[in-house]
Amino acid sequence: MPDDAQPVHTEVAFLGFAERSSIVRDGILETLKWNIIGLKHLLPFNFYPTSLMGAHFVVALRHLQETQLRFSIRPENGDEVGWLQIDATPAATPLPLPATAMRRPSFFPQPEDGWSVIALPIDTSITLVRPGRYFVTRSLPGGVDERIGEFWAGLVEPAPLSTERS
Repeated sequence: MPDDAQPVHTEVAFLGFAERSSIVRDGILETLKWNIIGLKHLLPFNFYPTSLMGAHFVVALRHLQETQLRFSIRPENGDEVGWLQIDATPAATPLPLPATAMRRPSFFPQPEDGWSVIALPIDTSITLVRPGRYFVTRSLPGGVDERIGEFWAGLVEPAPLSTERS
C-alpha cells in the first residue's frame, strides 16, 4: 500500500438476529450495556412465507462516514424483501442514562476507535417467501450496495402433536 493511502475500514457488520434485546444500566455504574438473547444467523421457521417482525436486527458500527444507514435484506436472486433505516447521528452532548431498560434505544455509545453494537426490534413487515440464503446490504452514496453479512432461513418440520407435547 502506498504511504499516502488510507486503509479501508469496515464501518458496519451484520451480527445476526436476536430473540430479545435491551440496553440497560450496568448495575450502579454510570455505564450502559446490551442484554442480547438468542443471537443467531440460522433462522428456523415452520412455514413460508414468514415474517421477521418481532426479531431484533443486530449490527456493529465504527468510524461511520454516513450517519443515515439503510439496510436491505435480499435473497440470492437479489430482489429486496425488506429494509431498515437507522439514524446514527452523533449527539452534541451526552444524553442522560435511562433509569431502566430500553428496548428501542434513542442513543448508543460510540467509542472513538472501537465497535458499537446496536440491536433494533423489527416493527415493519419483512417477509421471507422461501427458505434459503439471504444477504444484508448497506446502501452507500451513489447507489452502491455493500454486503455486510448474511443469514440462512430454514424450514423445520414441527414435531407431531402428542400427549407429551400438549
